[in-house]
Amino acid sequence: MFIVEEKGRGARPVRRWLSQRKPALVTSPAAPGPRDTNAPPVDALGICRKSHGIRCFFDRLSDSARLKILDLGMLSETTPALACSLGHRIYNASLLHSFDTARDAEPDTEKGMERRAARDLVRKHLDFPPDTFHGVLAWDVLQHLDEAAMLSTITHLARILRPGGMMLCLFHRKCAGPTIPVLNCDVDSTSTFWVREAAHRESTREFSLRELELLFPQFQAKYFYLMQDSLQEVLVIN
Repeated sequence: MFIVEEKGRGARPVRRWLSQRKPALVTSPAAPGPRDTNAPPVDALGICRKSHGIRCFFDRLSDSARLKILDLGMLSETTPALACSLGHRIYNASLLHSFDTARDAEPDTEKGMERRAARDLVRKHLDFPPDTFHGVLAWDVLQHLDEAAMLSTITHLARILRPGGMMLCLFHRKCAGPTIPVLNCDVDSTSTFWVREAAHRESTREFSLRELELLFPQFQAKYFYLMQDSLQEVLVIN
């Protein structure tokens, strides 16, 4: 887990939320050069997508600086640089890797992780006080967890998100085969992100819009944006 901060640059401080405690800081990575969103897709980068969810996510953060964002996906190159350029701090916690490690240690995982083990995993890996974060980038991580781990993660994220905080998730609505891709997402602007397939995993469940709506009972508001190739963006407000 790492923390990145860049000082001296921030949005207009119209509304400010105070942090509870400051963790150790790591020097911010240098921002990479701009990418041409009109250029054809490149295998190393994947596909650049315009995203209503990303735009709404950062619009809600634009009135304040030094906010805390949690990224549950893989380590990214440009996401930390963008967050720091906007005056925010970003934390990375690769939850799917920890879930796989815990599952491999279980003697019988055919039925999925037990609820108690799932709660322990989430609390250990996401060991943050309540009301710590203003935003969470969950990407497609939730869909790759089994049911107990997914529900425990959603409950815990609602606890560590501040009131009015938001979480952005991606779901594969249609599974053409026995597997679905694990996405590596890289935000490079406040309205676009790059996505590429990093691996494939067994497809355990498809989610309809109604099922996605019922999946987040702890959250006050839910917004859905359908992307290309049946990717569903879900933005929920705590």
